[in-house]
Amino acid sequence: MATGELQFIYTNAIGETDEYDLADWTEDGFYITGITSDGFRKFRKDRVKQYLTPVTFDTAVYAPPRPKPPKRDKTVPVVLFTGFKKADKDRLVAQAEKAGLTVSKARAVSGNTDCLVCGPTAGPAKLQKATELGVMVVDEVEFKGLVETGELVEALYE
Repeated sequence: MATGELQFIYTNAIGETDEYDLADWTEDGFYITGITSDGFRKFRKDRVKQYLTPVTFDTAVYAPPRPKPPKRDKTVPVVLFTGFKKADKDRLVAQAEKAGLTVSKARAVSGNTDCLVCGPTAGPAKLQKATELGVMVVDEVEFKGLVETGELVEALYE
């Protein structure tokens, strides 16, 4: 659908805004392609801030779906530690990682948490959230036993 010149204001991926004159342009769903003073270019329609010449195509464009992040391996439990002194937590994290568990970097219990390991100063809100989400809650002694025997994985995925 070449229709002469198209002028528009465009913001690129790094936030720079510039005005473009596009000759011999075509519109293909999500993109506008044509010739600028820099040569042949392709522009995303969702980054056009303003059309300076009348257009005959639908300017309301929806972004293409973003790729989904890779799903985590559900056979590897995600463990969250709370209520421990730093040295104790570091020791437990090392033990969990050595056992092949995934240690959550989050500070809050979420739907991705499989096991909450609670120390002496664990907060009641975190325990309540874990209970609401059906997360296994154990203390340090139970955690060590589950890791040593391999029963943690079995208990979570029965």
